[in-house]
Amino acid sequence: MIKIATLPSYFHPVKVEFPTDDGKKKIVEFQAQFKRLTQDEIQEQQDALADGTLSDRGVINQVMIGWRGVADEAGTPVDFTESNLASLLSMFPTQPSIVRAYFDSLKHAPKKI
Repeated sequence: MIKIATLPSYFHPVKVEFPTDDGKKKIVEFQAQFKRLTQDEIQEQQDALADGTLSDRGVINQVMIGWRGVADEAGTPVDFTESNLASLLSMFPTQPSIVRAYFDSLKHAPKKI
């Protein structure tokens, strides 16, 4: 028997690799909360990415609705707000890392039965 039920959102880890002074990478991780889209919405999103009418930021605006594990320089957790999101996304390579994590979550999403 299949049950038709979905949760409105889910958390998924995002790993961001920041370059360091010594030519290595520092990996930091947080949890992004993604809105669960329908299959049709996901297809539209992928089509828009393929034809160039949707950017990484556009994908993030469509699906990211929260986070865990994001803090300011003092280590104090910060709320998910438009301003805080803009600050996070200004740090390269955060945007492509979030988009990569989002699409990875779709590939590895458990099937609800």
